Amino acid sequence: MLLRKMTLKDFRQFKGTQVIDFSRDENQNVTIIVGENGTGKTTFSQAFNWCLYGETVFSDKILICKSTAQELSLNEECCVFVQLEFNHNNTEYKCIREQIYYCDSKGILKAKPNSLLKLEYRGKDGQQKKIPENILESEVNKILPKDLSHYFFFDGERITLMSKEIASGKSKEFADAVKSLLGLSGFENALNHLNGIHNQNSVIKQYRKSFDTEGNADFERLKKESADLEGEKENIEKKLDDIDDYLKNAATQKEKLQEELKKFASIENDITSRNEAEKDLEKINKHRQEGVRDYLRYFSEHNYSFFVRKLINDVMEKLDKTKIKDTGIPDIHARTIDYLINKRQSCICGAPIFEGNEVHKHLLELLQFIPPQSLGTSIRNFVDIAKEKTKADDFADEMETKYTIIRQWDKEIDELHEKISGLNKKIANSSEEEIQKKQKQLQEWDNRENGWFEERGKGKQEIVDLQGKISGVNQKISNFANVSKNNQKISLYMKYAEYIYNSLKADYNREEEKVRIEFEKTINEIFKIIYNGGLSLKIDEKYNIKIIVNDFNGYNENVETSTAQSLSVILAFISAVIKMARENQESGNKLLVTESYPLVMDAPLSAFDKTRIQTICEVLPKTAEQVIIFINDKDGEIAEKNMKEKIGKKYRFNKKNEFETYMEES
Repeated sequence: MLLRKMTLKDFRQFKGTQVIDFSRDENQNVTIIVGENGTGKTTFSQAFNWCLYGETVFSDKILICKSTAQELSLNEECCVFVQLEFNHNNTEYKCIREQIYYCDSKGILKAKPNSLLKLEYRGKDGQQKKIPENILESEVNKILPKDLSHYFFFDGERITLMSKEIASGKSKEFADAVKSLLGLSGFENALNHLNGIHNQNSVIKQYRKSFDTEGNADFERLKKESADLEGEKENIEKKLDDIDDYLKNAATQKEKLQEELKKFASIENDITSRNEAEKDLEKINKHRQEGVRDYLRYFSEHNYSFFVRKLINDVMEKLDKTKIKDTGIPDIHARTIDYLINKRQSCICGAPIFEGNEVHKHLLELLQFIPPQSLGTSIRNFVDIAKEKTKADDFADEMETKYTIIRQWDKEIDELHEKISGLNKKIANSSEEEIQKKQKQLQEWDNRENGWFEERGKGKQEIVDLQGKISGVNQKISNFANVSKNNQKISLYMKYAEYIYNSLKADYNREEEKVRIEFEKTINEIFKIIYNGGLSLKIDEKYNIKIIVNDFNGYNENVETSTAQSLSVILAFISAVIKMARENQESGNKLLVTESYPLVMDAPLSAFDKTRIQTICEVLPKTAEQVIIFINDKDGEIAEKNMKEKIGKKYRFNKKNEFETYMEES
């Protein structure tokens, strides 16, 4: 399929009739359409889908250009259409889809029911011919099956969706796509027609049903027995198909639970760390409380000397300047003198004391200088005490040391609080019960999986046993069939059909394996160019696509894919299919009849970095016969730089206003 031209008339933003010619040059097979978001790139890409299948992804289903709609007079009609011209199987086609809009007598815009599809082709005589209306849809579907169209007409959102489908293991769609696009579906259709497992109207089954029993009860019984055995076999085969789906789902669920439990394993470590941190916090809080109490106790006991030191020093300085004679006698108190005078009436030395004598006078004078009346003694005592109190001590140093220890504990407490808070956030949504629940679910899926494996093994053995019984019954039927010429003829036809089926089945198995091996090789060649890294793709017998590490230290397992990896897989997948389809066509492989297709992409590069954009730009023109890319200015510069020699046509969408966009060739 090679696109030649598209014509749009009043299709959404594209006012009036606008035409774009696509590059069909073998060496310059790329058409680039540049435009910023909102200019109509997505509208233009959706025009392909609407023209071929009558469908779009727009939430607003009104397709007429709003500017044109506003210009309609009462009861005036406007025909919106998209016309796509292309070559397919060496035939020129023209596909046209029209939708009539009109303004009714009240000025309300309305659309006539259903769009109108036309498909024309140029016959060998050069005359333009129309495909009958009753087979239009089927003919379009033959040219490009609707289910496969999204592999060739797709946007960035479709790439993302396909990447999620691959990640979730939905490989059947990809397997069907590969088989259809690479010519294997013809094999499958033929095999199903001859002797399809689930086809009750297959050729061989119809032959078997058509045997004439001629009233022979045994013959009739054998036919019924054969049909019952075939039915039983088909039921088991259907059951095995279901079991395969169950096993695939079980593997997906187990993988998901295992990943969650891996996270829980780290959370368990976090819980242990959190508990240990809380114990450390409790210990340090106790140490800090004891330290604060010690700090306050020491301060209470030693603060006096520290705070009065300045005052004492000032007083000592004053006393030093004021000369006060101290004639007091150490340790002699006024009570002692009073006792000597009034009680003993004699001095310590034995001299008599009586009023008026010299001893009495001397003792009275002495009372002026001894406690409690002795100022000099008090000063002397104060000076002695002050000297002791003002000696250098370690109060300040000790207080600073104790405070430093408290601050260190505060720091450790803050760090532990921060650590505990961080760990609590990590385990906030998790609990031991949840971990146990996940472990229980994993065990349940294990049990189910083991049960299904066992059931599948039994089912396969039952099929082998049933096949043996069916062969035995069919042999007996063949023996009965020989008694009638008509049955002999049917038996012969059935053997021919079985021979053709078995031969075709062998050819199919051989070709399918070759295609799958070649497809894996091709997709890896492209993937390694697009996504340069130590990864490769593995495609199993059911076309499950897995990304694996390239034997890194013996590790060769499926790895979790990033967005860039998944998108690279999809681009590699599509490019590989197109490349192989093109090569099949060029090689003239008669067994694999296929057609090469164009690649039409809306914003395929926006999810990649500049390096990968460069590699993608190098790969696409080599794999597809025709490439049409819708791109914004920023990526357009990179694409144009890297595809310069491959660009045959370049257009720009110029947005006049919200309702009008015009195409210009540049």
